[in-house]
Amino acid sequence: MQTSQSMRQAMAKAEAEKNMTKSQQELITDIENLKNAVHCSKIEDIAGRFAELEETSQRLQKHLDETNQKREQLLAQLHGLELQQVEMKFHHGQGFER
Repeated sequence: MQTSQSMRQAMAKAEAEKNMTKSQQELITDIENLKNAVHCSKIEDIAGRFAELEETSQRLQKHLDETNQKREQLLAQLHGLELQQVEMKFHHGQGFER
């Protein structure tokens, strides 16, 4: 009976080690995938890379906002010029009718 119990304990220990090894391997695989995704060779560089990506994202968003604002200004200017053109055509056309 003692042998049977120690055998079960040994099997449980072996199973726990197997599960731990599997978990460790999954973790290693996940870390390698993450390193590849962010183009880092060392795990220590990942946090810095994410900070760089965040800064780049913020700069791009700012540029996009500025570009959209400039576009709106140009569209308003275009609308004004189109109105001016119509007015000039209208006034020019009236001169010929007289």
